[in-house]
Amino acid sequence: MTESAVGPRRDAIVARLRAARTGYERCVGDVSPEIGMDGTEWSILDLLHHSIDSGYQDMARRFVEESTPEFSGVYDPAADWRQATENMLGSVDNALSLANSLTPDQMSRVGQRRGQPFTALDALELDAAHFEEHLAQLRD
Repeated sequence: MTESAVGPRRDAIVARLRAARTGYERCVGDVSPEIGMDGTEWSILDLLHHSIDSGYQDMARRFVEESTPEFSGVYDPAADWRQATENMLGSVDNALSLANSLTPDQMSRVGQRRGQPFTALDALELDAAHFEEHLAQLRD
């Protein structure tokens, strides 16, 4: 395609994306974290995560990296579920690997978090608690 064929369409996409950004800023600019995370179906935070995770940017990038990329035209819920569960278990595995590999000295190193001393061990405890919290939600 030529610039004359692509240009107007690209300009329209850019305008739509700018409008979407402005819309998102207006919708969430004054929302507190408590309100943003509230909801039994889809919270505002859930919608933001979903909006970020569409995969369309990755598809567009593949055109730069590959000569003729192939895309599946069908949403595969089983593959999506498999990927999500693998990612979740992989995240726990990464935390396990880190907890098992750090030396006592590394776990005791002190940094700052919210103006308070904070160690790698503290971070790992929070990670474990975070996994446990959401596991409890799944069980409920």
